[in-house]
Amino acid sequence: MEEEIKKAWITGLRSGDYSQCRGKIVDGAGGHCCLAVLGKTVGFTIDIEAEQFVEDKKFPVYEDDGSPYPSLIKFGLTSELQFSFIDMNDDENMSFDQIANVIEKQL
Repeated sequence: MEEEIKKAWITGLRSGDYSQCRGKIVDGAGGHCCLAVLGKTVGFTIDIEAEQFVEDKKFPVYEDDGSPYPSLIKFGLTSELQFSFIDMNDDENMSFDQIANVIEKQL
């Protein structure tokens, strides 16, 4: 992941501008998962009903490796990494600040 995008994602997670939701990319009430914050950081639009980035529908993704959000692959988030962040957000109930710490140390 490019350092500039990584820093912007961390800043977004810690900004307080996004409330956190679990089990969905966005919840329709202003809540976001950690991957939605990354998507918003890079300028993606989220289709709330389809629960995916509009970019996943609009653009062909040739390197799709079974990722939940193929458009994030170009930012260095493989399927394995995406599922890892989904688990942190949804199953481990980590806060955005805790997830930001992981990104700082491991990406």
